[in-house]
Amino acid sequence: MKYALIGCGMICANHIRAALETGREIVALCDLVEENREKALALIPEEKRSSVTLYADYRAMLAEQKPELTAAALGSGIKRQIVCDCLEAGSNVIVEKPVALSLEDADAMISVMEHHDSYDPQTIRNYCRENFSGQGVARQFTGIYESLTAQRKG
Repeated sequence: MKYALIGCGMICANHIRAALETGREIVALCDLVEENREKALALIPEEKRSSVTLYADYRAMLAEQKPELTAAALGSGIKRQIVCDCLEAGSNVIVEKPVALSLEDADAMISVMEHHDSYDPQTIRNYCRENFSGQGVARQFTGIYESLTAQRKG
């Protein structure tokens, strides 16, 4: 599975490690800061680096690489547009927490997911429960989803 990472700051080492441990093919690293991109690339085993392209522009990365899975490891206030663009480009997205700072941002992302038939909360819940060794992650995701759903219905 072609994997890309947007945001090569402090948390990127965890995303790169997880991608490597789960057999993802890391095809792109994207960050506005060149030094961050270079540091992230150095975390990838040398024999795999030549197949990784570095980007400052995530839209160019999405268009050229067409990743099947993109991790958005970004600051809380800038995720909405980037996540929506990833979904529009046909990529599944892992979003670093918090997913959104407002219900409006969360609704915008959910709307794009629903439009692209990529939104199945039960499947996501089950995947989290079955695949994360720390059940706290699954409980946290489930709690966030249920809280947002209750707010939307309320």
